[in-house]
Amino acid sequence: MLVMGVGVIGGFTVLAVVSTLALITIGRRRELALLRLIGAGRRQVTRMLAMETALITTTGLLIGTVVAAVPLTAFGLTAAGTLPYLPPTDYAVIALTVTAAVAAGTLLPAIRRSGRPGRQRRPAPRSAN
Repeated sequence: MLVMGVGVIGGFTVLAVVSTLALITIGRRRELALLRLIGAGRRQVTRMLAMETALITTTGLLIGTVVAAVPLTAFGLTAAGTLPYLPPTDYAVIALTVTAAVAAGTLLPAIRRSGRPGRQRRPAPRSAN
């Protein structure tokens, strides 16, 4: 039952990360369009976003590991008298999940939005009311 609860919390966390990053990326569409208009190729913009994604992922994993290690170490030493241990395979699963979530929230909306330079959605026609 505890594992299922942790899984649900993890799922909600991933959903929150993906939706937040997707909204931020969609909000940057003018910036990305401007980069395309001044001559940046689609591959250059995608590469820039991929590097930003890698930086966000690495920073998030490092900060998350340190922030989680402090209370877990204190709790482990107090309650069990030992340091906490996370198998490398479990950490790899967490890191891959974080990487997939950040990539889905950053790269997918940007790739969907990037098209030919100068091409933008037309606004909906206004009603005569």
